[in-house]
Amino acid sequence: MGSATSFFLNLGGGSVDVSLLTIEEGILEVKATAGDAHLGGDDFDNRLIEYFIQEFKRKNEKGAFSTVLYWHDIHLSFFF
Repeated sequence: MGSATSFFLNLGGGSVDVSLLTIEEGILEVKATAGDAHLGGDDFDNRLIEYFIQEFKRKNEKGAFSTVLYWHDIHLSFFF
């Protein structure tokens, strides 16, 4: 059995967390872990939604997402 190193990125739960793990001879070892509670969550969700809305507008040249109601509906459908 060989060895492997893995990097995990978790963007959920209102924070951004990263971990670096190694697997060697069947033993899993956490080498490092860190997180930032000020990243991720609603801020990340809203930026992601805004990006996809802008891409949709650019590709379709339509203003379907110009109202707050559409924004709210997209946010609910995207995350629930």
